[in-house]
Amino acid sequence: MDANALSWWHTGSQYLMYHALAGLIASSLFHYLPSLKTILRFFFVGNILFVGSLYIMSLTDFRILGVVTPLGGTCYLIAWFYLGWSLWRFKKP
Repeated sequence: MDANALSWWHTGSQYLMYHALAGLIASSLFHYLPSLKTILRFFFVGNILFVGSLYIMSLTDFRILGVVTPLGGTCYLIAWFYLGWSLWRFKKP
């Protein structure tokens, strides 16, 4: 692997770790999150698109997948928005 491909692999690994941990934390808050399934779906799709494209690009040097990477980042942003919105709107019973 060249330095550029190794950088993509490292970035993908970091984002996968952070967002898998965020999914686990969101899952532990299921009593407070009415839209938990939506949040977890967006984290999952973000992982597939963002990290998957970076991994494939680093292993095969198929750079056209760089177009897909921002879509995964957008899914991450939507998941974080839903997570924050759900926690902000939570009302104690």
